[in-house]
Parts: sequence; C-alpha cells; structure tokens
Amino acid sequence: MSLRPHRTVRELLKILLKRQARLERRLLRDPTNPFTLPQTRFRKLFGFPPLLAKEFIDELSPLIKLNRQYSAQSGQRVPHHLQILCVLNFFTTGSYQRPLGRMSLFWMITEDMAMGYVEKICHTIEKYMYSKYVSFPYSNNQAIPIKEKFKQSTGLPGVVGIIDGFHIPFTGYLPTRVNDYYNTLGYYSLLCLIVCDADSRVIFCDPRYVANCTEWTALEICKILKSLERIYRQDPQTWLLGDLGYQMTKFTVVPFQNPVFGIEEKFNEVHERVRSQISRCWAMMRGQWKCLSNRDKPINCNHDNAIFLVHSVCVCHNYLLSHNVRPHEADLRDPLQPPTRVCRKRPTERARNHLMYYIADHHIQ
Repeated sequence: MSLRPHRTVRELLKILLKRQARLERRLLRDPTNPFTLPQTRFRKLFGFPPLLAKEFIDELSPLIKLNRQYSAQSGQRVPHHLQILCVLNFFTTGSYQRPLGRMSLFWMITEDMAMGYVEKICHTIEKYMYSKYVSFPYSNNQAIPIKEKFKQSTGLPGVVGIIDGFHIPFTGYLPTRVNDYYNTLGYYSLLCLIVCDADSRVIFCDPRYVANCTEWTALEICKILKSLERIYRQDPQTWLLGDLGYQMTKFTVVPFQNPVFGIEEKFNEVHERVRSQISRCWAMMRGQWKCLSNRDKPINCNHDNAIFLVHSVCVCHNYLLSHNVRPHEADLRDPLQPPTRVCRKRPTERARNHLMYYIADHHIQ
C-alpha cells in the first residue's frame, strides 16, 4: 500500500480496518467449501440439499477407492468430495463450461479433468450403486409391494410398472451408422426405455438404443421380458402399462387406438391417468438433471459412458426420492420427444379385456 502524504493516520487506520473486515468476510465464505453456500443456491448448483449431499458423498467416496480401474489415475490433488460435486453440477446444469467459468469452487478443475471425473464417478456408480437403487423385480415376491402400491394409488390390480421411451440428446463418438442416431425432430439422440413405479421411482432404465429403433423393438431386446415372463408364470395378473408404441401381449397393456364403446373410452381414460406417472417421472428427471435434455450441450462421450451417465442420473433421482426430497419438475410436455410410432400388432386382447372389465365393475375413475 502506497502512503499518500495528504492522508491522515485516522484515514489510514480506517482503510486498514476495512480491508481486514473484507478479508474476514472472504474467509467466512470459503470458496473451497461449498457447504457454506445457502441451501437454495446449493440445491440449484448440485441438485441435492447440503446434508443429503454429504450422505451421498460419504457413501460414494469409499467406492471410488475400490474401483481399481481409476484408483491409479492422477488428479488425486482434487479431493473426492469436490470431484463428486463437480459431477453433480454437470448433471444439474448440463454443461462443463458454465460452472468452471463462474464458480471459484472449481478453479483448480479444467474441462478435461471434469470430463475425466464424470467418467470415473459414473463408472463407480454403475458398478457399485446402480443395482442397489434401480432394480426391476425378478420374482413375484419382489413385485408384490409394487403391485400393492399401484392398487392403493390407482385402483388397478397387478400393475408392475409403467414403461415409455424417451430420447436423450447425444453427439458422442457415434459408430459408422450415424444416421441411425438421427431422430425425426432433427437431432442425434439415444432412445432410453424407462420403467417407473407408483412413486415415480425408476425401477428399470436402458438407454443403449439408437434413435430410429421403435420402442417395442427395444423392449423385445431388453432383459426385463424374461423377468415379466417369470413373474407372469407365478401370477397371471401381472401387467406392464405402455402407450400405443408397444404391442399387446399377455402382460403388456396398451390403450385402444380407436375406442368405440363407452367401456373402451373409460378404459382409455383410466389408462392415461395411470400412465401419466411415467411422464411425471421423466419431467422430474429432466427438470432436475439438465444433462438429459440439453439439446445445445448434448452428451458428448462414447456409447458405453453415455449409458453409465444415464444410469447414474437415475441413481441420483431415486436417491432423492428415497429420502423424501422431490426433484424439481419440468413441464409434462417435452418438446424434444418425437411422436410415438404406433405398433400395429395386436395378437391378444385378454390382458386388456381383463383390466377393462375390472375398471367397469369396480367403478374406478
């Protein structure tokens, strides 16, 4: 500090006290400690409340050390809790540059380092946490609580889940057949099959399909059909609700495309009301985790890492719901979703007729 002759000792003392107070305030809001941020600001940046974020970090940090694929990598100068918060911030904002440019919290993290942390954290969550927080029932005993919850909330018996397909913007390392990833709305994407329960909790997620794949074709390939067959053999009253993009089978139930009678219209009304739960689930996911719906900044990584990333977001979504924290919900109508391609095959009507007459007999609204 240069001394000016016209300043008195009292003025200089006042300047020193002011600078000391400014330094104390800066230390009080330590930029390397994100948990000193206000709760609303912290939730906006990382998607978690501060206390719940600490629990999530305490559960995930030991698992990172167990992941031998990344244990020997450099970058350990950045603590694990900052690495995890950097990944959560990417999930929440959908961008690397925005937090790195505006927040002094991540001043030591470059964009390449952040991309490496996303890969490492997502791989660890996929390996150690995904099966714990996202699991489809493999037997009727595991499906009974889900069926009971649906019956309590909707009145329909035997519903084991609601399925729908959603497009996630993706411009990573596309294989040779690039046009397969180009959807009808004019952008590259992955088709992700999601099954949710009555509480909007994700119980199955499979984002490995190309954009021009139909939802029914994707369902035929994925592994939950074997689980549905197993549950159906143990209990014939087992239904998976879907839209017109799926085929009517003995355990998948879709609405009438052209209802004629009043009982068919009533069935479609109840079916649409119950199936809106999957739309609400997706609205919460893309409202809280912007990386799933950021068309300007789509997911940019290889195909396998994109799958791990979507699975990690599902784990975070279920983690919030399991602690009674409701994610921010976006508009139910998603402008990024192409129109559903109707599946024309209708080999059996038994399952739909059973539910249709059950709705009529029990006066379900």
